[in-house]
Amino acid sequence: MPRPIPPSRPLPKPVTQTRQTERVGRNDACPCASGKKVKRCCGGRQ
Repeated sequence: MPRPIPPSRPLPKPVTQTRQTERVGRNDACPCASGKKVKRCCGGRQ
């Protein structure tokens, strides 16, 4: 005869992580190293 399945335990909640970086201004150099301002490069995608 097979053994009964034990009751399952609840899964632990996933841990969320936040970035500890400073915000980039629209007139600062883009962090992708293109040499352009953020507003003319990656910031325009928002």
